[in-house]
Parts: sequence; structure tokens; C-alpha cells
Amino acid sequence: MNLLFPIHCLSLKSSTSFYTVFENISKEGLRLITDDLLAINESIKFTLTIVGKIIKMKGKILWHESSQNGERHIVGVRFTKIEPKNQRFLSKFILEMLAT
Repeated sequence: MNLLFPIHCLSLKSSTSFYTVFENISKEGLRLITDDLLAINESIKFTLTIVGKIIKMKGKILWHESSQNGERHIVGVRFTKIEPKNQRFLSKFILEMLAT
């Protein structure tokens, strides 16, 4: 699903905190669009808000690439820790978005 949503991220390696957007969310992960280059296998904590619901989780960077103009980075994140109730909410949200 290619919608853009704001997200707050915290690198667990460098303790760097930043705000960016994510897109292409699934029940297993999401794609970040960021100014910050994150290393493959780096762990991050993030907080996202979808339809007024705040969801906190952890993830691991699986891949990254530069955007076409080289100014931004596109980063693939796999969820590594998410509460079951938040996982159910995400799954339901994704199904509802796909149905529209």
C-alpha cells in the first residue's frame, strides 16, 4: 500500500532521533523515506500514528538505496517487536485500505 504517514524513529545504535515518513506498509514491515542513511541490520525503535492510533514498535533495517536524485534514502524495515494488539490493528487497517 503506497500511502505516506509520519513516523518518529530512534536509532538504537547511535541514539539519533529523527522524524520522517513511511510508505508501503505491510504486516511484516514498511519502507522509510529519510534524509538519514541507516546501516543494514541496524535496529530502530519507531512510533507511528495511523487513524489516530499511536503504535510503538521495533524493527531492523533490511536494505537501503538512494533516491533517483540521491538526496534521500529509501530504507526497508522488518518489524522485530510489535504488540499483538497493534499487529491485529495493522492487519485490519491494511485489509480495509486494500478493499477501498
